[in-house]
Amino acid sequence: MFTPLLLISCYSQNNNQSVNLPKEQNKETTKFQKCSQQPKNLLQSKNVETVDFKKEQTITKSKEINKNDTIGYQFQAQEGQTLNYQTNNEVCIWIYSAEAKLLEQSEIPETGEYIMQISTVNLSGNFEIEITLSSLSAKAERSNTNNSPRYSFTDFPKSSCGDSLPQNEEEYPISFYAVDISHSKANLKRVRRTFCQDAFVKIVEGKPLIQVASFKSIEQSEDFANFVRTKIENTKVRADSKTIVTKEMFNNAQ
Repeated sequence: MFTPLLLISCYSQNNNQSVNLPKEQNKETTKFQKCSQQPKNLLQSKNVETVDFKKEQTITKSKEINKNDTIGYQFQAQEGQTLNYQTNNEVCIWIYSAEAKLLEQSEIPETGEYIMQISTVNLSGNFEIEITLSSLSAKAERSNTNNSPRYSFTDFPKSSCGDSLPQNEEEYPISFYAVDISHSKANLKRVRRTFCQDAFVKIVEGKPLIQVASFKSIEQSEDFANFVRTKIENTKVRADSKTIVTKEMFNNAQ
């Protein structure tokens, strides 16, 4: 039977991250061995295996391993999923994100690539582990869908972005929601080069802003704002700038 282990940062079989050796061992070796906060051994790429999880899928891995060996399993996970594992072997386990950040809880904090690094303690022989990556909760599924941009960089930059003014006068008045970023020469150059060549500078409450695009629905504007954030991470992208265009304004622009 497997002994379930809840993911923290590193684990052996005990909650205090230590292993009680069998009584058959001599007195010098019959003691608790603690898992360190950081792995002591370097994980080599040749010892990393990629595993492909699907919703509700549990993967079991088994192999011959020597004492103090270090192995790894690389996998993709989505924000809101939960990682669990079971093993009856004496091992220490660490989970790292692609940015080498140590995961300290069982819930995946953000969508991306992760590596499970495993170091054996007293094992020389057959090692087996059962790894489960849970499906997203309904709430997390909706959040993930809403925050996933519907755009591809292969379609950009474009000469013009956003919705055009309707030609039918009966559709007015109509509201447009702008996607704005903070103003700087570097931001204007970058957004024109990467996203929309018709991005322009405007004045809002006496301060300059760069309007990237505008859309006829707040949902479209927010979706495009999420897309822009993937490249302009440290810039506040606003989707709350609303402009009402009347029939008279449309006719005067003709």
